[in-house]
Amino acid sequence: MLLLAPLASQAAPSAKDIETSCKNASTRSVTYSMCLDEKLKTTQTSYDAWIQSREIELEKVAKDTGRESIIYEFKKSNDFYKQFIESQCRRVFFENQSKGNAADRYRVCKIRQMLSRIEQMEQEAE
Repeated sequence: MLLLAPLASQAAPSAKDIETSCKNASTRSVTYSMCLDEKLKTTQTSYDAWIQSREIELEKVAKDTGRESIIYEFKKSNDFYKQFIESQCRRVFFENQSKGNAADRYRVCKIRQMLSRIEQMEQEAE
């Protein structure tokens, strides 16, 4: 829990907040897309940090208890979750292709799914 404390203290914005802030800051669709790109990069960095921190914490638990399956299952679940995020957001992309905003919907989906996973890891770390 110690490793995750600095990350948990940062209030994570919701996907809706991120989308709204980009819409409000953008007068053109190109600017909106660029804003979402930046938010996606930031969210990806936070997501990766959570996974790494949680993995370090679980490695310590595995070392203390001798239960190596903890790490194996955590890594396995993250691999599956990454596949889920990509598949889910590709579906959103293809669903919105005819509407002209498919790439933006894809970005918002990825942000939403990663924030959801971060929240899940926060709860599991308690």
